[in-house]
Amino acid sequence: MPRKTRQIEYYRLWPSNGGDSGTWDTDFVAILADTPDDQIDEAVEKAVAAIRWRDEPPIITGVYSVPEPEEDDIN
Repeated sequence: MPRKTRQIEYYRLWPSNGGDSGTWDTDFVAILADTPDDQIDEAVEKAVAAIRWRDEPPIITGVYSVPEPEEDDIN
């Protein structure tokens, strides 16, 4: 049986055409639903590192928002 997961919003900084600027956005990544609060950053970092990017990976990523887990949000 698959383990339950929850969606965490994380931010990404995408490289631009040189310089020290880029484009920011956010997306969601699934982590285990029973991940302790003090380990969410690390779990998101590992989940994002496992993503296969079509082009260049983002320069910086991190946790943007940790919604309270609700029964409907847990898969």
